[in-house]
Amino acid sequence: MSSMDLLFWLGAGIAALGLGLTAVHLASERSFVRKTAVRYRNFVDSNLEFLELDWTYHPLVLQLACAVSVMLTALILRDWVVLLFLCPIGVLPAWYLHVKRVRRVVEIERQFGGWLLLVVDALDSKMLLSDAVDAAAGVAQNPLRRELLQLRAILRAGTPFEDAVNEFCLQLGSRAITGAWTPILVAEELGGDLVPVVRQCAETLQELERFESVVRERTVESKTQLMIISMIPPMLLCALHFLDHHWMASLVETSLGGWIWLGSLAGWALVMLWTYRLLDPR
Repeated sequence: MSSMDLLFWLGAGIAALGLGLTAVHLASERSFVRKTAVRYRNFVDSNLEFLELDWTYHPLVLQLACAVSVMLTALILRDWVVLLFLCPIGVLPAWYLHVKRVRRVVEIERQFGGWLLLVVDALDSKMLLSDAVDAAAGVAQNPLRRELLQLRAILRAGTPFEDAVNEFCLQLGSRAITGAWTPILVAEELGGDLVPVVRQCAETLQELERFESVVRERTVESKTQLMIISMIPPMLLCALHFLDHHWMASLVETSLGGWIWLGSLAGWALVMLWTYRLLDPR
């Protein structure tokens, strides 16, 4: 048996063992694997609902089908390089949802300051804050309109105003909008004049949006470029390997080549994570 065959069957055995351990861990409610899987599914479901995406098949089903197809192809061809296609399969769907969510939140932030000025006009007519929010929710534009209509539905269901606003902010995950609501809720709790407070929050949010939205858009663009660049090495290796199967023979048929592979993959992953962390505005 050649070194290539030995590495292949060793990898196949490790993969089978990994799948077995994964199945065992998924059966346990307290396992790290199951908690991670549930967290990822909640992430996907919440983003699909927030972005109003209606896919024929759930993204997790598509990812699982593609991953199984890649592993079966690698097993049939007895070529472990095919497994490099698992990198984009595991990363790109979540990344697509993340980028779409950030851009939608940025658009909502752009509309929110102007909508608060509508609330100010409603407060000038001696309305309560909850009634002003209810009245102004219907005149907003999408995508803000959808979120405000959900807020109005929660308020009409009898939920306290502060709890409804907190749920609204949690759904958006926007620090700017959360920061704008905080002084308004404090002023309402203290019983002060809400009109100047809401107007000041609207003006501050509009000024802040000019800078923060640009930063977030540029950050998303930079992370997207990073993601594309990070996919180039594995895809390039696959292309070279399929063009000439002997091109990487010295890397896959010797133990030193295996250590070089492991070191290169570890360094690539660390550099990508480190760069991604640097691009995080938080």
